[in-house]
Amino acid sequence: MKLFNKIFFSALILGVSFIGCSDDDDDDNPTPAANTGGGTGGGVQADLTVNGMDFFEIGTDPTGDANNGLDATNIYYSYDSTSDSLHFLVKVVNLANFSSSPSIDFNFILPNGTDGNKPLANPFRGSQSHKTASVYTDNGGTAPSTYTYTNVAGYAVNGIAYTDDVSKSTTGSDLSGICSNCVSLVLDVTNNWIICGMDRNQVITDTEVGATKSAKITLSSNVGYQRGNNDLTTDGADFTIAIP
Repeated sequence: MKLFNKIFFSALILGVSFIGCSDDDDDDNPTPAANTGGGTGGGVQADLTVNGMDFFEIGTDPTGDANNGLDATNIYYSYDSTSDSLHFLVKVVNLANFSSSPSIDFNFILPNGTDGNKPLANPFRGSQSHKTASVYTDNGGTAPSTYTYTNVAGYAVNGIAYTDDVSKSTTGSDLSGICSNCVSLVLDVTNNWIICGMDRNQVITDTEVGATKSAKITLSSNVGYQRGNNDLTTDGADFTIAIP
């Protein structure tokens, strides 16, 4: 198990409370926000601190714009330089109703493109992107983190892939992908938030970051239910990370 997953799930064992595709969204008006906070230890005041990780808000979304699925209100990010991992926290208003089969994805536009010169492509929803991190659980799961994933037509159910590959796949198993079963998922039903963690190097490699070791990544993200992305949480938010 990777270091950031060990940290993440050890906190659960210790009893820490985490702050944390069909299109059924009737009226999306997400508001992206730029944030140059460096994550943990970034020297910028955090909007939330969860188990020692500083989270910075990068977008908001009005309530009541999701149809029969998760309804997001805020999205935050944290970069943990110790484990070299990215974490995203999404606040929703109705997690208890949809915690048995949550869906969430993150679509990344990289400032320097990808190592393999993969083109920008359309994700399931949102602006064109280079890479997509997907978490589409099977039905019948249980919060905080008892979920399974089965490949079905058109979905990379848990993993990170080039968006171009996602857009062309007919089943999740068709994807060569960047990594599979590599996005952690924890739901806090009491506090109405979802938190996902992933290896930074899978989202943006050192080469993709560039010689400055700093990169501004643009993000779109969706939440939903039963593999549907009911609510476009943000489209055009950006955040900057500085790697060690």
